[in-house]
Amino acid sequence: VPPSTNKEVVSDDQAPEEIYWLPTNSDNMLTYHLKGCPQLEGKEAQKVNWEFVKTLGLRQCPECNPPQYEGYVDTE
Repeated sequence: VPPSTNKEVVSDDQAPEEIYWLPTNSDNMLTYHLKGCPQLEGKEAQKVNWEFVKTLGLRQCPECNPPQYEGYVDTE
């Protein structure tokens, strides 16, 4: 998965309200997505909260480019 180009870091109170992930994603690095992301189309995405994203250490989707959470670590 290529890295996201969005380097904006947001705090919990600035986090997007609608964040999704694909729990059955076969990628080695699970990613989080914004509502309407093309990668979610036709798949059973689950809406999750920002705390969940941070706790699991999910990676940004390179297609919809959601913002980063505080403490996000870029892996290449």
